[in-house]
Order: sequence, then structure tokens, then C-alpha cells
Amino acid sequence: MEAEVAHRRDAKTLNTLAWALSNGDRLQEAQQVIEEIIDQGFQDAEIFYRAGLIEQALSNRAQANYYFQLAQNFDPTFMGIEARFR
Repeated sequence: MEAEVAHRRDAKTLNTLAWALSNGDRLQEAQQVIEEIIDQGFQDAEIFYRAGLIEQALSNRAQANYYFQLAQNFDPTFMGIEARFR
């Protein structure tokens, strides 16, 4: 995934990288990647939710809640990634 990101730095590719990094317990790196997406101005409930999950895993409760609220505000019907697979 990191090799792909060297060629493509679009939101979808970066989001996949952030997911992979967070699943590999590379949370600070995942945080940097997700912040890059947000800094690019990309707005999406799934991106905000992933940012919240990363911040939650880093014990940044206030920042996690901020991102979860952004996800909810952006798309009130969004249930979170995990809820979609139950």
C-alpha cells in the first residue's frame, strides 16, 4: 500500500493506507495520513469516522468525539464502518 501511495496520493488511496496503518498498530502514522486527507479539503463521513477511530485509539477523546460529530453532521444517516457489517 505504501508503494501505491508513492504514485497516487488521492483521498481513496490515502484512506486505505490510514486503515492499513491503524490495523497494524501504526497509529501515529495513520493519524498523519488521515490528517493529510482532511487538510486537502476532502470531506466524507467515512474519513471523519476513521479519523475519530484513530484518535480514540490514541486516547485523544476530545478529538475523537470531534471527528465522530463531523461524520454525523456530514451524513446524519452514517452509522459507522463497523455497524455496516453487523
